[in-house]
Amino acid sequence: MAHDISKYGGFGTPVRGAIEDTYTQAVADASVAAVAADTALGTAVKGTGWTSGMTLKAHDDAINALERSGTTVAVGGAANESARDIVLTIKNGAGTPAAVPSYAVVGVKVTKANAAGTADSGDPAVIGTDLDTADGLTVVATKGEKIPAGAIDNAANASLVAITKADGTLTVNIKKTGTNSKFYVHFILPDGTVKTSAIVELNAS
Repeated sequence: MAHDISKYGGFGTPVRGAIEDTYTQAVADASVAAVAADTALGTAVKGTGWTSGMTLKAHDDAINALERSGTTVAVGGAANESARDIVLTIKNGAGTPAAVPSYAVVGVKVTKANAAGTADSGDPAVIGTDLDTADGLTVVATKGEKIPAGAIDNAANASLVAITKADGTLTVNIKKTGTNSKFYVHFILPDGTVKTSAIVELNAS
């Protein structure tokens, strides 16, 4: 940014021009140095994955997302069964990640497939209507812990909050006796990301 010092008077044109040019160059140099220092600081604090256009929070958010990469959701059992287990395994982002060795609080939500049975409708499954009354959605014993304990109320949406096992796994079970039905099970992770199962079919003929 050029700086005009003519308002101060007492300077000839050549001297004034030299002073203004020197000031302008000094400001430019300081700006370049500040950007370089910012990049050096960010790299020193956050490592080589940090770039000058990235705030430290954005970098942290990116790393936090990586910490959950590799998380899997596996559907157990067979389509002709009336109850099936769905297993969440929270991973730590390594190349062949192991489950995170710590507890996590996870939200679980069950939605219905669309009328064609080919995609998620987004509509919540309802206990006592779409799923069985007493055990339509449960946390499998010894495979996690529902909080608070107890069955989901009849006519309530099929959703719950649970604590994983210490190895980062959680197993839930959905059940519908007698009626061919298709569902999706969604796990809301501590970082806000959602992991969704493949379609879960029950009572296929």
